[in-house]
Amino acid sequence: MTLDTRALRALGWCDPPPDTALITGEVQLWLIKVPDAHLNIDALLARLTPAERERAAAKRIVAKQREYIAGQASLRTLLAQQLGVDPMQIAYRRGIKGKPYLGGSPSFTQAQVQFNISHSGEMVMVAMALDAELGVDVEWYNERTDPYRVARRAFSVGERETLSNTPLPLQRAHFFAMWTCKEALVKCTGMGIHSGMANFEIEFDDSHGARVKAAWDTQSSVDRLCVVPLKLALNDSHAHAGALVHEPPAMITRRWILDASPDPFIDF
Repeated sequence: MTLDTRALRALGWCDPPPDTALITGEVQLWLIKVPDAHLNIDALLARLTPAERERAAAKRIVAKQREYIAGQASLRTLLAQQLGVDPMQIAYRRGIKGKPYLGGSPSFTQAQVQFNISHSGEMVMVAMALDAELGVDVEWYNERTDPYRVARRAFSVGERETLSNTPLPLQRAHFFAMWTCKEALVKCTGMGIHSGMANFEIEFDDSHGARVKAAWDTQSSVDRLCVVPLKLALNDSHAHAGALVHEPPAMITRRWILDASPDPFIDF
């Protein structure tokens, strides 16, 4: 499922300006178009470490390989631009539950750039902010996904009831909107999807916003987080769902579209 840039531009996504330096109080969201041509993908491989190339090669589905390569190469490029370093100088460390952070030289930690990445259906999304934990998720509407089967293990009782009460033509869209909010939340906290996603409950409001309505057990602190559903399609043209979760307070989001290439900013 490819990126519908016309719809995204109608929803406020646009080309990046010349100056994309992060400022306090904002989240940058980047939607990256995965290239179709294998030639472009081969060029992007130069931005990956040997370990990342091995992980890419281990993916048996070609589309998943392209998403991973485009995502990791673009993430390095975006972080390098913020820090003023060569992309291959970017190094990562992992939190206790595996969440990635910038590592390496002291200048990286001093910059305090936080980031998160997600990719699905030939769409890659990267979120970046200063001094704020964040998580992002994007999912394409996979028709093979059984919403009720997933909901039984990952949704709270209240979320399952809301899904059941949603009109049948809208249930799949509601499911993916809910799922992306929940996955972005556990990515923000670094807890991971195996930490008990049914132990907190997301509630949507009439203005298409969302919040953590309740949390139980080990999820007791997540109700303070800001949950931002992301609209990625016009009207009933559902293809992708997305969500951003970040630490409070509320922040401005700037939303840009980028081509995955070795030099994506050359034209801006």
